[in-house]
Amino acid sequence: MDWSCASWVNCCAFCPSGRTIAFGGHDASIHFVSFNNGEPAEQVMRLSGLPLCDMQFLSPTVLVAGGHDCNPVLFAGAPWRFVDSVDKKSEAAAAVAATSGAAAARAMFQA
Repeated sequence: MDWSCASWVNCCAFCPSGRTIAFGGHDASIHFVSFNNGEPAEQVMRLSGLPLCDMQFLSPTVLVAGGHDCNPVLFAGAPWRFVDSVDKKSEAAAAVAATSGAAAARAMFQA
């Protein structure tokens, strides 16, 4: 069988039921191949971040994956979709991080 990953495969995982295999490409893609009714069906998603390095099925319909972004992501299946990042920062924490680092450096250089 030949599937459409146009780059190196960094990681793969089999679902507990054995009906789905997932693999992550170095081109920041994730591929799900489902073996239902004997004919494999592939679903490909392009990720907006960096490539995935590891993945694990938590159940037949939930997959967690992590990569170079250092922020695990969740996918839910049938059909597969991106759910959300696991380590989400609150808007207040993001504002504090932005003001404490960049603004402090800018103020120091302006002085």
